[in-house]
Amino acid sequence: MSARPVIKADAAMLAAQPFAAAPPPPRHDPRDDELASLRKEVAALQEALKAAAQAQQSAVAKAREEARIEGLRAAEKDDKARSATLRATGDKALQLWREKLAELDGLAAALAREALEKLLGPAAMEAELVQRALTRHLAMLGREAVLAIHVSADDFDEDEARRLEEAGANAPIRRDSALSAGECRIDLKLGHVDIGPRTQWSLLRAELDALVGDTAGA
Repeated sequence: MSARPVIKADAAMLAAQPFAAAPPPPRHDPRDDELASLRKEVAALQEALKAAAQAQQSAVAKAREEARIEGLRAAEKDDKARSATLRATGDKALQLWREKLAELDGLAAALAREALEKLLGPAAMEAELVQRALTRHLAMLGREAVLAIHVSADDFDEDEARRLEEAGANAPIRRDSALSAGECRIDLKLGHVDIGPRTQWSLLRAELDALVGDTAGA
């Protein structure tokens, strides 16, 4: 039985074969880092708010207990003054609770305002936020009711506006130089609606400023 021939590759031929180029590494988007950092800051603010609420509850419970003990001691000494003392200490506890609640409301508004300012600050991704808001509102309004969509020329160039329209807007996308960055307007058959994150944030910030001012003056 004859042995099979062993095929040996020519070393020079193998050396001449180029290796397949490794795929390029994925591009790192610095906005991902910024968004992750903002999410961490928002989470930290939420934790601070939770801790403040717990501290407020503990302070109210302690004040009520102290008021109760003080009232009982006063009642043992003087039955005649018991009712007045209990009313006074009850009013004191209630006033303390109201003050703590006002402080907590002001803290919540201030924390919310700070978090939103970080998310919608000068470095925010205006175009991405506008696109998200647009997708959400088109789903609620119904695309058949939309006549045109106006976006800021600062947020979208011609190619980006065309891609946004082709992505499913089902309405003409018009770059409007009169709109500031972060603004967006949808023309409807029965009027129009401003949905830009900047517009919504301006309205919300006014409400938060009023709430913080009210609690500070209380």
